Amino acid sequence: MLSRDLPADALVRVDPTLYFVGPELIVLQMASQRSDVELAQIIMELCGSYTPSPVPDNNGKTPCLYKVPPVTTIARIRAYVDRFRQRGGKQVLYSALGMALEGAASPAETNLALAMSLPRSMGGYGLPISSINASVSAPDDERNNVGGDSYALDVFWQDAYADLEYESTEYHLDPLAAASLVAARDERDSADPEVVAWRRERIAKADADRRRMRDLQYLGLLVIPVTNFDLLSVHRMDQVARALVRRYEQVSTSTMNEWRDALDEKVWRDSRLALLQKLQPGAKILA
Repeated sequence: MLSRDLPADALVRVDPTLYFVGPELIVLQMASQRSDVELAQIIMELCGSYTPSPVPDNNGKTPCLYKVPPVTTIARIRAYVDRFRQRGGKQVLYSALGMALEGAASPAETNLALAMSLPRSMGGYGLPISSINASVSAPDDERNNVGGDSYALDVFWQDAYADLEYESTEYHLDPLAAASLVAARDERDSADPEVVAWRRERIAKADADRRRMRDLQYLGLLVIPVTNFDLLSVHRMDQVARALVRRYEQVSTSTMNEWRDALDEKVWRDSRLALLQKLQPGAKILA
């Protein structure tokens, strides 16, 4: 806890006797207890549109809530830290602020963006990201040829006009969930309304995803799909990064042979493994 005087906006007053700690102060308090990568994850959550649910699910796990408004911005956190007198953890916090991006819509997007953008010395691929969930508009003269006026891109590189799209099992086909629902239907030997609704929802989502993919490709974007299995494997993340680097080479007519050759260096490979493990504590990461 902080024992010194706090800035006027450090606490949010709920009623005459109840105050909440503001998000900027929370970040500052955590700076002396977390690494810069862990702190960057926290900042991206606060500046994103997702948050852990306060209520565990039936399995005792903490699900995520999505499409929630951000509670702060990177600029507000930086401005708050700049005027705060505490020194402990400031260097870590400034480092984390340099890594963080706004607009992430899920923990997986945060981890993917950090893995791609952090420098090689920290286990990242060193590919600077333009934005997360940026909106790209279709040109007026092309809107009759695509299904929408604008599209949000998960992790976007403007200079390469490339987009990494995270495909989660929660919003895409989960074979285990499908098997469970179909088994339940077969046991009752009837058309289970839950199964019918589930199928209808997944079919509609799959159709919308494929139309969206087609539209983006028509508009000239390279769309690279990424799954949770990719985030659990150094080799598969290398493949994602290689696909993006190939796009850079195509649009710039330059080569990145030095970057590609460095992927095989043991020191860098070990650091990539360590970073993926740090981003996903408790997960089993494959080399």
